[in-house]
Formats: sequence, structure tokens, C-alpha cells
Amino acid sequence: MGFLVLAVAIPAHFWALSQRPALEWDEPVYFSVASNLANNDDLAVRQPIGVDEHYLYQPPFYFELLAGWFEVAGESLASARMLGAVASLVGVLLIFLMLRRHPGGRSAVVLLLILTTDGWLLYSSRIAIIENVMFPVAILGLLLYRNALESAGSQRARLVRYILAGAVLGVAAALKHTGLYVWLVLPINWLLVRRDLKGHMAAMGVAVAIFLAYLGGMWFSYGPEFLNQYRVQFYRAIGHVSSRGSVGLMDLLKAAAGVYATFVGTILAATFSFAILVANLVRAARHRTLEALRGPNSLYLAWTVAAVISFSVLGLRFPQYFMLVLIPLYLYAGSEAIQSIRQHQAERQRRLAGFLVLCGIIVAVNGATFVNRFVLSNDNAILEASSFIASELPHDSVVLADEPIGVLIPQPYMPMDLWALGRYDSRPDFVVTYSSLTEHLPDSPSLQHLLSESQRLLTVTGFKETIMVYEVHQPS
Repeated sequence: MGFLVLAVAIPAHFWALSQRPALEWDEPVYFSVASNLANNDDLAVRQPIGVDEHYLYQPPFYFELLAGWFEVAGESLASARMLGAVASLVGVLLIFLMLRRHPGGRSAVVLLLILTTDGWLLYSSRIAIIENVMFPVAILGLLLYRNALESAGSQRARLVRYILAGAVLGVAAALKHTGLYVWLVLPINWLLVRRDLKGHMAAMGVAVAIFLAYLGGMWFSYGPEFLNQYRVQFYRAIGHVSSRGSVGLMDLLKAAAGVYATFVGTILAATFSFAILVANLVRAARHRTLEALRGPNSLYLAWTVAAVISFSVLGLRFPQYFMLVLIPLYLYAGSEAIQSIRQHQAERQRRLAGFLVLCGIIVAVNGATFVNRFVLSNDNAILEASSFIASELPHDSVVLADEPIGVLIPQPYMPMDLWALGRYDSRPDFVVTYSSLTEHLPDSPSLQHLLSESQRLLTVTGFKETIMVYEVHQPS
């Protein structure tokens, strides 16, 4: 039955992948880097005016993988999305293997159905982001870790299994640094299970060693250039440097009540799951013991707590990161609900019926979300705006635009963030602005003054963003 659900998930991941959903912020940039790597053997995005640097803000392995994928599947944004969808399905399969072990049986199929139909998870899996490749590796690491924790064998054999799990978790962090959050799962879960301390330390030690080897290799290959870009990303992550696209709590609430309300199934499932998490944590705190948190769901709990802590502290809270929280949250809450049903024999039928009704409502709403967001909607603001610029504006004109649009147009461009910081003295011929509930224009008086002296040529409204193209009045 579970494999039937997986089979149904395949068309949901691949249907009309090239057009739906609309291009997301990072997709054109990542495509540009991989395309340049495939054609010119150069790890660089299409360069703005006055910029000549490698693209080291993200680890290079995804781009190398994507460049190789282009040789097999062709070079296009749709092909890049296909790689992410394939990787996401691998992640779903690994989660199913987790669920077959616990809670097992038909319960595993119910939880798998929730995961594979969730609107936000489908949305995230259908775009070309690094997390879609990193996350299955992280899930594999946790699956190997659980096998090591539950294995019988000799102490030496168990230690080898822990080391293998740590190695995979180290690779996950090297693929995308957000994978570092999964490392927290091990010490949190150890606090709950209180066994195999040496195995946990070995796994963490190997993961750290692999990540340090990655950092050393990047320093050896690119020197100060890597250090400078890595420092920028680190400062963004801790909130020392602001980054457009990251969201705060109020941004999240406004988006959930606005354009993201179409993902009502996700909001419903996440609210139900978070309520179970908070209730269990409050109960444990009230009794001042971890005993109530121990049991077969401890790994899912540790994974969820690690995700919540990491992305609460992290300065970068991009919308796609929420899938890294939702998946363990669903696994924990669903397994807890099923365990509660199994333990209360007297009320088992009533509780089971209520749980299945809730799950049925969530799946039905998720189906409606899929139709509304992927079948009926065909907006693509970034692609529409960049196509207008490429076809209607002179190719020798200078365009001020954000990087995701700049890499898609033939005109030379100046990046919006650098221009707003005063890195350029010249005025552009055209300005392209991108704004949404979670992506605001730079807080720059110079930009506002420039826009006041410009004439708007085009306005494109997408699912969540508004893009405007302006012609700048040039002083005579």
C-alpha cells in the first residue's frame, strides 16, 4: 500500500514541472552557475558589471551534480527542477523506510499520504533548490543512525555503523550548510535514550572531520575569495548582516494569512502537529522529567526540536527552509497520535475515527491546493518580466535588477543590493524592482529617488511577487 502512495506521488512531483510553480528567487541563479560550469568549466554566475568572482556563497557540489545532470537530461530550468524532484522522491522513499519501522503497518501509509500530498512540501520539491538534494542525504544519515542505535551486534560493529551515519551527516552539511542542523539531532536524542555515548561521539567526530575537510579543500582551492564569501554567508546566518528574502514572525503570519493561505492543508497539519509538540514539552517541563518524552518516537522528537531551535536562531529564514521543519514535525506528531490511539484501548475506535477523519480532511484540502496552485494557476512573474526586458529593451542598455532577473537577460546589469550600498557611481538606463510579503526593496533613499525620476513601463503580478520595470530619466 505504501508503494502505491509512492507511485501516486510521482506524477504529483513531475506534472507540468517546467511551468508550475513560477520561478523561485534562487532558481535562475543556481541554473546560471551550473550552466556556466557545464559550458565553460567556471564556477561562477553570469557576472554583473564590475564583478569578477567565483560563486562560493554555496558549496559547489550541487552545481557540479547539476552540470553533470545537464549532460543527461538537457540544459534547462525544467531539467534542473527534474533533478530536485527525483531527489525529493528519494527522500520520500527513505522516510517511508523510517515509517515502516515505526509506527509501522497501515499507520505508516497514512503518514506517508500526509507527507506526499502536503501542498507546501510539494511546492518545495518542484523547484530547483539545493535543499532538495541535501535533505535526502540527511535523512539517510538519520536512518543509518537509528539502525546503529537499535542494532544488536558487537560493540565494534555498532561503532562502525555510527561512524557510517556520521560520515553521511557530514556529507549532508557539506552539500548545504543548513544540513548542519541535523547534527543537533544526535546529542538531543542521546539525552533521551542515554546509551551508546561513544557511538554518538564517534558519529559527531566523523561528521565534523568531513565538514572541516570540505572547508580546508575550499580554502586550498580558492583562498581568501572563499573566506570572504563564507564570512558574508555566516554573518547573514547569524543575523549580523541583513538578507532580503529572510522572514520574521510577522512576515510569516502575514504571508500565511495572505497569499500562502492557499496552503491551508499545510497550515492545518502544522498547527495540529505543533500543538502536540508543545503539549508534550510542557507536560515534561511541568513534571521536570524527560521520561514522558522517551520511547519509540524520541528520534522524531529530537529531529523536530533540532529543526525548531536551529531555524528560530538562524538569521536566514527563507520560506523553502520550512520544509526542513515540517517533515520531522509531521513524523513526530503523527507517530505520537498513533501511539496514543494504540495505548487507549477503551477509546481506540473513537480516537482512531477522529484521527482518520482529520487526516482525510487534510488530504482532501491538499488535493484542492494542488488543483488551485499547480493546475489552475500559471503565473510566472520572473520569467515574464525577464522575457519583456530581453525582447523590448535595447541590448546595450544598463539594467539595475536583482540577481535572479539579471542572470536571465542579455543586457549588462548592476545588482540591486550592491547599487543600493553605493558600489556604483553611474545611473542605469532601466530599473527592475521585485517585492513580495517576504522580499522587500532595499531600504535606500538613493533607490527611492531614482524611482521617483523614472517612468514605469511594465507591472507583472505573480503568485506572491510584484515586479516592475522602469525607464530612468537621464539628465540632459
